[in-house]
Amino acid sequence: MNSMRPIISPVSPFWWRWLVVANSLFVVFCMALLVTPGLAQQYFNLLFFGALGFPPSFPAEAVSYITFIYGVMGAVMLGWAVVLYYLILKPFRRGQIEGWHALAISLGVWFIADSALSVISGRPANVVQNLVLALMYAIPLAKTYKAFRIMTD
Repeated sequence: MNSMRPIISPVSPFWWRWLVVANSLFVVFCMALLVTPGLAQQYFNLLFFGALGFPPSFPAEAVSYITFIYGVMGAVMLGWAVVLYYLILKPFRRGQIEGWHALAISLGVWFIADSALSVISGRPANVVQNLVLALMYAIPLAKTYKAFRIMTD
C-alpha cells in the first residue's frame, strides 16, 4: 500500500479544514489549562464569579485544589482533543461515516452532560461557553452530513 497516495475525499476541504482549525483552537485551550493555570483561573473566575480573582472567602487550600483540577481537566480534554484529531484526519477525511458518527456522538454526549451539570450547578455561563465550542464542530458536521449520507445509501 502506497502511503503517499493523496486522499480523495467526498468531504469538502473547506469543512475539513474548519474542523482541523477548530480542534487546534481547542488544543490551545487545553494546553492553557495545563501550562498557564493562573490564566485559566482568571478566565473561569471571571466567567463564574464576575472577577479575575477568587472570592476572598476561598481558603488557600481551595485555590490550590482548583488550580490542580484545572490542570487535570486540561489533561483530560487534551486527550480527547487528540482522539478528535485522529477522527478528523483519518476516517472523517476519508469520508467514512464512522468518523462522522464518532465526532458527532462524542461532542453530543459532552455537550449534554457538561451543560446539564452547569445548569444544575447554577452556572449557566458555562453553557454559553459550551455553545461556542459545540458550534465550532457542529457547523461543519451539519454541513457535511449529506455527503456522508449519500456515500452510505
